[in-house]
Amino acid sequence: MLEKTLESIWFSTKQAKVYIAALQAGVAPVSSIARIGGINRITCYNTLKELIVMGYAQETRKDKVKHFSVIDPANLVAHYEEKYRTMEEQLPAFMGLMHWASNKPQISLYEWIDQLKTLFIQIIDEAKHMPKDTPFLTFLGTQEIDTEFQKWLINDFAPVRLQEKKKTKSIITNDNDHYLSYTKDNHEYIVVDQPTFAMRNEIVIYGNSKVAILLYSKDEMSGIVIDSQSLHDSLTQIFGLVWQAYQMK
Repeated sequence: MLEKTLESIWFSTKQAKVYIAALQAGVAPVSSIARIGGINRITCYNTLKELIVMGYAQETRKDKVKHFSVIDPANLVAHYEEKYRTMEEQLPAFMGLMHWASNKPQISLYEWIDQLKTLFIQIIDEAKHMPKDTPFLTFLGTQEIDTEFQKWLINDFAPVRLQEKKKTKSIITNDNDHYLSYTKDNHEYIVVDQPTFAMRNEIVIYGNSKVAILLYSKDEMSGIVIDSQSLHDSLTQIFGLVWQAYQMK
C-alpha cells in the first residue's frame, strides 16, 4: 500500500521500495537498507543515488563508510505541495501551448537549481528514445558555473550519468577540459582553443528533436528546452562541421 502511494507521486517501483526501506533503517549503510527491503545491494545503491538526485535522500560518511538516509514523509509532502503550487502557477502557460500548431517549436523553461537538476535527469532519460549509435552532442563552457550546482554535478549526477552508457561528444572551451574528467568514460571531446569561442554556458543536442540551453551562473540558473526538428538538425550539422574541422588539424 505504501509503495503504491509513492508510485502515485512519480516514484518508480524500485525507488518506492528503497525509500521505505531507508525510512525504516534511519541513517544506515547500503547493505542494511538492502537487507531490510529485500533488495539487491547494487540495485539499492544505484536507486539511492537516484533518490539523492531527486532531492529525497542524503549521503554521509561514518568511520569512512557511506551511510544513506531519506527525507522524512512530512518533508516529502511539503516538497510535492511546492511542486503543485509551481504547476498551478504555470498552468496558463501550459494551457497556451495547447493552441499551438503542431509544426511550431515547443519551448519549456526550467528555473533555478531544483528544476535544472530535474532537466538533467530528463535529458539522460531521453537516451532510450535515441538511435543506438547516436550520441548526445554538446557545446560546453562552464566559466561561470555556480559552485553549489557544480558540486551536485560531480557528487550526485555523475554516478547516475555513468549508469547510462550512451556516449556524449563535446566541443569545449580551452579552460574546461578538466570539467568532464568525472564522466570521462562516457565522453569524447575536442578543445577549441580560440578567443572567440568563450562559451559561458552549455547547449545540448539530444533526443530526436530537442535542444537544451543550460545557464549555469548563480544569477541566471535555468534551462530552456526547444523541441524543434529544424533547430535540432541545424545545430547537429554545425556541431559536425566544427568537430570534423578540428579533427583534421
